Amino acid sequence: MKRVFNDLGRFILLSAFALTLSAAVLISYPMRDVKAYVEETKNSDGTYTYTDSDTNESVTSKWKDGYAEKYIGKEEAACVIETKSYYNLIDLYTTLDVARFGNFRTNSDKLKVKVMYRHESNYGLDNADTSSCWIITPDGKKLYKDIYGNRKEFNASTEQEILKTNKFEAKGSYKIRLYTKKAGKYVFSYDALDHNGNVITTKTVKVVAKEDTDPIKEATFAGKRFYVSNVGKQKGLKTDLYNIKGGYNTKKSGKLKIIMNKGYKIKKIEMGYQHVERSKASTDDKWTNSFADVTWKTIKNGRKIKLNSENVYSYFDKYEKKSNEKAPGGYDIYSDENHGQISTTYIRVTYYDTKSKRTERTQLSINRNIK
Repeated sequence: MKRVFNDLGRFILLSAFALTLSAAVLISYPMRDVKAYVEETKNSDGTYTYTDSDTNESVTSKWKDGYAEKYIGKEEAACVIETKSYYNLIDLYTTLDVARFGNFRTNSDKLKVKVMYRHESNYGLDNADTSSCWIITPDGKKLYKDIYGNRKEFNASTEQEILKTNKFEAKGSYKIRLYTKKAGKYVFSYDALDHNGNVITTKTVKVVAKEDTDPIKEATFAGKRFYVSNVGKQKGLKTDLYNIKGGYNTKKSGKLKIIMNKGYKIKKIEMGYQHVERSKASTDDKWTNSFADVTWKTIKNGRKIKLNSENVYSYFDKYEKKSNEKAPGGYDIYSDENHGQISTTYIRVTYYDTKSKRTERTQLSINRNIK
């Protein structure tokens, strides 16, 4: 299974906690898989349905599940990397029937490969990693993919199949960096190994190296740039929406314009707000706040939008009231109230890659000073 590590430097976010807690944030990568995006839908019964945007295949999980995207999405043996970039990183996770990965290599000296991180366990599944092994359906079934991409149910029969090549339930995760100075087409390969070190199969990934891998050339709000691709920056383009001293924008509304690079066509643009709400376990005497899922609204390119003005720092607010005869009024009362200066509006762009023939998605954000 192939995952891509994100370059956080390409995001303007409200704060670290907003990125961590927002399940709706989808990251724009300096290197990206050639694949469709997977749509996540929360159902009325609390389950989640994941649907491939191009095939319309779907699966329902008992809860929000990070592995569901890999399970329902088609794994493409191709990726696009940016030349002269040290952020072309692939995350690899072994499947249940594989003990470890090894023999990482390329077909050309011009494409350099380096293992930046390696975590291997030779016995028993790591409890923290089981979410990357299977998804659990509402009726309790465990679904997984084998090393060949076949979808299966984890049960007594398939467990015996797994143990034939991964006797000790070993597991591995890897972060691989690809680097080249020259644009072109390459091949990256690695072997899936069993518990004796024998090759089960060899996985190959077609690599296309380009000077600019970003689907978005630039994005403007109220006539000012808030996003520029890396190549655009190298050519002298700068973001000028934000105040240089404080890094904030005071405009409440303005026209949003997304300009795509050659080979990419916009299918849909959405604007999203993330609201703060009471946590489910809250009562009148004791409550905390939590983030709701981002609310999305479809908008037109080049049209005027209104930025979010909500103070999401109220996420940290809390209140507790306890009986205490010695306290004023007979109660101990504890409360926290927080006010931030920045609110964030998310911009989600769904686009069509004319070369890979796939629908994909990326996300940007605009910060506003709410004083």
